[in-house]
Amino acid sequence: MLVKSVHFWTVDLRATDHIARDRTTFVESHWILKGTRYIFMGNNAFVTVLGIGTCKLDLQDGHTLYLHGVYTPEVQWNIVYVLALL
Repeated sequence: MLVKSVHFWTVDLRATDHIARDRTTFVESHWILKGTRYIFMGNNAFVTVLGIGTCKLDLQDGHTLYLHGVYTPEVQWNIVYVLALL
């Protein structure tokens, strides 16, 4: 059985937003009206954004990174938009 951690983050060069699939990673957020914002995925699918806010990402070296991103439970992994970090 494969268990996926909801706190695992994947770095993506082609992403357009930081995307969280678990609402508990957000330190502040607000809901948005369902159907008002979508994200286009690499498999030509659209996923519905349900919220926008700031996620707390604890790094292995002890530092903390705060990411402003979107919430959608429709993705498999939390995604870090690497170009926004630069």
